[in-house]
Amino acid sequence: MGDFTYNVHAEDGRIVLEGVITGAVSGAINDAYAAAGTQAGVSLDCSGIEHVDIFGLNELIKLRLRARAQGRVLSATGVS
Repeated sequence: MGDFTYNVHAEDGRIVLEGVITGAVSGAINDAYAAAGTQAGVSLDCSGIEHVDIFGLNELIKLRLRARAQGRVLSATGVS
């Protein structure tokens, strides 16, 4: 397999996901979640995602469970 690139960051209270999302994004997703603020809802901007593998999907599920445990709502936009 080739090199996969991704960019995950917090922007305007949301988490922006770009590129190929694999299990390697775990730390970046957690950092972006912390930087997204403390409002009741967090939005994932998925419009820049090229591909998500099963390990990347697992990281997104873990993020949803984390948000739910904290009483926050995690939503997604730009999902194709």
